[in-house]
Amino acid sequence: MKNLIAMALIMVCAISTSAQTSQKDTAKDRESKRAGMNEKLLNAKLDVLVKKLELTDEQKPQFTALYTKYDNELRATFNKAKPEKSDDVKVVADQIKSRLDQSKKAIDVQKKYIDEFAKVLNARQLAKFPMVEKQIQGKLDKRRASHIRGDKGGNGQDSKKDRKGRKPRRGHDKQGEPMEATQD
Repeated sequence: MKNLIAMALIMVCAISTSAQTSQKDTAKDRESKRAGMNEKLLNAKLDVLVKKLELTDEQKPQFTALYTKYDNELRATFNKAKPEKSDDVKVVADQIKSRLDQSKKAIDVQKKYIDEFAKVLNARQLAKFPMVEKQIQGKLDKRRASHIRGDKGGNGQDSKKDRKGRKPRRGHDKQGEPMEATQD
């Protein structure tokens, strides 16, 4: 009987140790996967920036090193934790203030690096840089929203129908305003 209890206790310990190890491995795997995705995203951003800014062969290595530093520092300003949902006005106000503080830090990083980019880029490229970055961010936001909504394809393209099952209309009306989706 004592042997049976001892065996059961050993098995329970072994199972719990195995579960803890597997949780640690899973967290490490997620972190590794996230780092790989960040690197792929950075490389994709750099590819677009190099093409759109029409960098010379001499500018590419300097810009790549500088932009990598800039992107890492910019990413570090944002808190990855999701805000908790709350009905408490004070909690919500604090969350908004926190996001504004993060945005201010991001702007400070951007200001800090403008002079550094000016050493690598010419005036035309420097003027174009924020616009290209904004285009890239817009595409990323669109892709994330598409992924969150569960649109088919996951390539950032709009699905054929909106959430209400309507097909989007193409083009603009006579005043130049984008047309709204219509019900079929």
